[in-house]
Amino acid sequence: MGAHIVTPPAIEPVSLAAAKLFLRVAHDAEDGLIARLVTAARELVEQSTGRALLTRRIRETRDQSAAEIFRCAFAPVSAVHDVKRKGTPLSADSWRLSAEEDRIVLLAESADEVEYSAGYGEGADDAPEPLRHAVLLTVAALYEARAVEGAMPAAAQALAAPYVRLKL
Repeated sequence: MGAHIVTPPAIEPVSLAAAKLFLRVAHDAEDGLIARLVTAARELVEQSTGRALLTRRIRETRDQSAAEIFRCAFAPVSAVHDVKRKGTPLSADSWRLSAEEDRIVLLAESADEVEYSAGYGEGADDAPEPLRHAVLLTVAALYEARAVEGAMPAAAQALAAPYVRLKL
C-alpha cells in the first residue's frame, strides 16, 4: 500500500550543468554521480515537503477506504485519472477534486485507490525557485559527504519550509 510512481518526471528540476556549476566541477568524470545526486536531492526535498516538483503520474492505494476525503501523498494535484473502490472504478460524479491542492472529495462512496497527476509542471522552471535551490544545496551536501548518509542541510530545509504540507 502507498504511493507508486506510474510515470516519473521526464527531467529533473535542476540540470546536470546547473548542478556542476553550483558545485564548481569543471570535469566530466563525475557526471553520473552528480546526476544521481540531483535525483536523490529532489526526492529528499519532495519527501520533506510532500510536494512533487515536476509533474508525474501516481497511483496511491490504502488498506482502508477513505470515506469522505482522500488526501493525496503528493501535491499539487493537477488531474485525477481514476478513483476506485476494491478495484471498481467510481463514476466521475461520485468524487471531485477539492479546491485545496491535495484532496479528492468523495461524494457518494468510499475509495481505496486513486490515480492522479501531481507536480508544478513539466519544465524545470515550473518548480518554485526556493525548492530548486533546496535541491542544489542538498546536492552540494551529498557531494561533500559522499560516505555519510545524507540529509537536507539546514539552509535547504529553511528554503523548503514554506512549502511543507501539514500532516493532519
